[in-house]
Amino acid sequence: MSQLFASNLCVIEYPRSGANWLLKMLSDYLRIPYRDLDKKPESITGSLLKKFVNIPPLARFNSTKCLNPLKYLGKTHVFHNIPSSTNKKIIYVIRDPRDVMVSYYHHEKNFTRKVLNRQTAFNFNDDLSVKEELFAYIQHRFETKSFPYLNWSEHVKQALNDPGIFIIKYEDLLKTPSAQMAKAIEFLELKMDHKRIASIVSHHSFEKEKRRLKESRQDYSIHLRKGVSGEWKGLFNKEMLEYIYSYSEDQMRIFEYETV
Repeated sequence: MSQLFASNLCVIEYPRSGANWLLKMLSDYLRIPYRDLDKKPESITGSLLKKFVNIPPLARFNSTKCLNPLKYLGKTHVFHNIPSSTNKKIIYVIRDPRDVMVSYYHHEKNFTRKVLNRQTAFNFNDDLSVKEELFAYIQHRFETKSFPYLNWSEHVKQALNDPGIFIIKYEDLLKTPSAQMAKAIEFLELKMDHKRIASIVSHHSFEKEKRRLKESRQDYSIHLRKGVSGEWKGLFNKEMLEYIYSYSEDQMRIFEYETV
């Protein structure tokens, strides 16, 4: 594949699964920006590009210059936003649903409400601790039907139904980021440069990303919180685990997430 255009490359995730990290590394490797297929344009120019040329807005945390507006990586949470193409390449990033719920809870409570000043569908109570409020939030996320994307289990099922989708686990990205990047590049049928991969992985380490974001926009730095796996273990009780498993156990077993 000598060129990648809007019609044939997209990274998709259920929110808070770590796709932005992979996007930034792929963006650097390919030297093209990524655009948010879910985001509404914030300017007149952006609205015209979206309406007449179907070019979506650049993602908020993208840093690669857009030299050619037709050449970019697509990013979405919603399957029906993926452009149809006979030669499309889709990478799906999956993360343990328990960690996803913890991350999503903090993201909405602290970033969406307090930094973006947006209302959330869930009515947070600032007087409650995470342990006191998390279960109600998880139930809200799994049972509310008004979101533009499915709950975690249904989202993963949809990815599994497309044999052409290449799936990367966030936990594997944490353990072996260079190896996972190499797998993604191989899937995209691009020239492999292991030295460049190592340099890009180092540049986009969680600590460096957090520092850069803090230096550029102090308030936005909480968008990157911990970047770990297994945080759920200190927060989930038996009832919460049984609830998650009632929806997600089959999908969790496929990807070898422990169900204890």
